[in-house]
Amino acid sequence: MTPEQLKASILQRAMEGKLVPQNPNDEPASELLKRIKAEKEKLISEGKIKRDKKETEIFRGDDGKHYEKFADGSTQEIDVPYDIPENWEWVRVKDVTITNPKNNMNDDSLTSFLPMKLISDGYSTNHSFEIKKWGDIKKGFTHFQNKDVILAKITPCFQNRKSTVLTDLEGGMGAGTTEIYTFRTLSSLLSEFLLYIFKTQDFISAGIKNFSGTAGQQRVPRIFVENYCIPLPPLSEQKRIVKAIEEALAKVDEYAESYNRLEQLDKEFPDKLKKSILQYAMQGKLVEQDPNDESVEVLLEKIRAEKQKLFEEGKIKKKDLEISIVSQGDDNSYYEEVPYEIPKSWEWVRFSTLVEIVRGGSPRPIKDYLTSEVDGINWIKIGDTEKGEKYINNVKEKIKKSGLNKTRFVKKGTFLLTNSMSFGRPYILNVDGAIHDGWLAISNYENSLNRDYLFYILSSNVVYSQFLSLISGAVVKNLNSDKVASILIPLPPLSEQTRIVDKIEQSFAHIDALI
Repeated sequence: MTPEQLKASILQRAMEGKLVPQNPNDEPASELLKRIKAEKEKLISEGKIKRDKKETEIFRGDDGKHYEKFADGSTQEIDVPYDIPENWEWVRVKDVTITNPKNNMNDDSLTSFLPMKLISDGYSTNHSFEIKKWGDIKKGFTHFQNKDVILAKITPCFQNRKSTVLTDLEGGMGAGTTEIYTFRTLSSLLSEFLLYIFKTQDFISAGIKNFSGTAGQQRVPRIFVENYCIPLPPLSEQKRIVKAIEEALAKVDEYAESYNRLEQLDKEFPDKLKKSILQYAMQGKLVEQDPNDESVEVLLEKIRAEKQKLFEEGKIKKKDLEISIVSQGDDNSYYEEVPYEIPKSWEWVRFSTLVEIVRGGSPRPIKDYLTSEVDGINWIKIGDTEKGEKYINNVKEKIKKSGLNKTRFVKKGTFLLTNSMSFGRPYILNVDGAIHDGWLAISNYENSLNRDYLFYILSSNVVYSQFLSLISGAVVKNLNSDKVASILIPLPPLSEQTRIVDKIEQSFAHIDALI
């Protein structure tokens, strides 16, 4: 059960008389109603409130059912939301409160002003105020005083439970947003008890069903709130209930801290487990090595031969012929620092040995090159990606062919790597298109690297930690082609790369199935 569900359950049990035990010595709620009626009559006689011509009375018949008696003497059976203890009564909100009473004070008096933003939501009762002169806020705002219950009437504030009992008002009075109702409880109803009724899920759900107004500007009607049927316990039991609610909600808040930590761990666990599997794979510990695999040495010789052929055809420069590996000496130690130990059949290889890396480019100003024409060139942006996804399948914009000489065109199957801001995120292109200068394009890897192995390598901590080291101290966190080319890659035999990919994807599928 979530903390919010637990809080809702506590309030519901409280309103059903199940949170604290009943005390047979408590004065029954029927006596409270007599005092409330007497208090209202006094206020009417003093001209402070008007008599409600539609006043009713709810009572329980000899048959155990509930009825409502109207001003003309007629009665009607009514449905009540749930059963309550024998010494409780059902009343309507208007029977035990005064709605939106008016204040009267000197115009120059400093008082409290309450905008909606200063009312906490949820089950909290926190609120704060701005200080203003009464003359500036007495008209056009909702009045209130200490101990009044205020209730937000507009969506989404109503659903978010923006309601509280007002305390510590400057001068004991104030005014606030017109999007609240004020309810002043009569002597035998605790303000705090009424507040918790307003925060119950039953009340919120019923209010939503009675919304009026247009979408985005819907409000719960005053008549709905005033006529809402509420349970009235004995006053002494109200006090015990309020105390028990406050203690219980405080414990739930403590529980919520642990719950939220566990929720966060649950969310993070699949990703952390996948990263752990990748790390295990890149250390050569996920699948067994097979002595029958074609060795990495043979693979590197093929790469040398391919590079020599491209050089002779004038497709690469002499500097690109270099094969950079980190070798071990006779004592099995590496000639330079490597991230970790790998199997003997693997090699640490400089990334530039295995791939070609180039940067994208951006025609400027880009708005002059964007087009909606069908023959436009796909304009591949980082905004077209989803974090954690493997492929770029669709793009939102196209550019004119005239912009191609100022950018870089890449084909489906090319690897893209983000090189700024959220740097180091790899993707595989499933479309042809042009890339801006926030991308690095990685190609010509097919002879040395399984495509999916390359993706997982670039997604692993061994690569990301090298990226972090390369950009450390930089004000703008950018990667360039030279930095990416310089990283070390653990290179297994091609057949082992395939087995590693199969095992990774099997493991990831199991994890996803458990989520």
